[in-house]
Amino acid sequence: MRTSIKLVLTFLLSTIFLKNGFSASNEHNHEFKFPKSNITETVKVFLPEAYNESKSTYPVLYTTAGTRRLNMMAPMLDWLTHVDWSPIPQLIIVTVPTINEGIEMFKDDGASGKFDKATTQWLGETLIPFINDKYRTQPFRILEGFSSYGNFPLYVYQHQPELFQSYISLSPALVLNKNKLVASFKTTKNESNYKHKSLYVSLGSFEENAPLFQNLKSHLQTRQQERSLTFIDNHDEFYLQPPVTSLTQALTALFSDRTPSQSQLADLYKQHGVNAIDDYFQSLSKKYGARVSSAAAIETLAAHFTDQKNKHSIQLLKLLIERKPDNIYYKVRLADAFQSFSMQPEAKAMLKTAIKQAKSQKNEEAIAYLNSKLSGFEQQ
Repeated sequence: MRTSIKLVLTFLLSTIFLKNGFSASNEHNHEFKFPKSNITETVKVFLPEAYNESKSTYPVLYTTAGTRRLNMMAPMLDWLTHVDWSPIPQLIIVTVPTINEGIEMFKDDGASGKFDKATTQWLGETLIPFINDKYRTQPFRILEGFSSYGNFPLYVYQHQPELFQSYISLSPALVLNKNKLVASFKTTKNESNYKHKSLYVSLGSFEENAPLFQNLKSHLQTRQQERSLTFIDNHDEFYLQPPVTSLTQALTALFSDRTPSQSQLADLYKQHGVNAIDDYFQSLSKKYGARVSSAAAIETLAAHFTDQKNKHSIQLLKLLIERKPDNIYYKVRLADAFQSFSMQPEAKAMLKTAIKQAKSQKNEEAIAYLNSKLSGFEQQ
């Protein structure tokens, strides 16, 4: 994907108006006791940076990642999702332990399928209800796993697809499964259970998994028209790359309808103005089970119109300010739009309004930036 200089500058500008700058996700630990085995498992929950400052609800990513991969994943997703126009929305991340009920686990047991049924049952009956009750979640849930634990999302997808809306299996160790996981996909399931569900599977670098990957693909592609299925061959990649590259690709593809292109937005706008854009995002609530904001898309379209010397950009930015009057960033964008159309008095007035608001918010970095920008306007 090509990135323009303007987009980079817009990103740098937007970070000035973030109240807390960049910080790691908020981590919370919850302990669950299993009386049968007298074992206690810890579930980690990572909340988005803005969670405590907002009333928003969030999609939830359930992951089987261990400590080392989790230490990479949580900061990576925190970084990729902290701006409104990211292709991936902010997520709550929840770890999924393997429920072995006191039975000794060996190296390959995560992939064997030995504990899949018990873990799936505990997910549906205990963990998901607990997370939904404790945190502000959306009903849109994702289950993700890699390598030995990449088989588990496939098992849940096949046996209890209603638990999650999307399943991501990265480099699954199919050859290590002892419960005929791939063969089980020959069985026809009730396709209505897979409506609005998606499955993303990538082949890893171990050659032994390739034949089973092809079999899985063959079994499922007979139902390609009814289901959302993606199969990616990453056998040439280094073993540890998919948890980084393929995870972000899978999530970007999954949420791609939340970030329509400029041309798509322009076409919608031509139909019925902003109402058409709002209606489009309203329609996404059927998939995500929650309202999806159109603000980032409207800002994107405004930037496009400014580049095209179309004064509709001013109307759009004024609308954003009307909807979010406390947002300083939108006022700066409107001042820039005024300036691009040589409307200097309007640009200066808007900057002064933004400065006044930044002072009320005690945002010293924003105040310094805006004063410098206003000084530049006055010298022109």
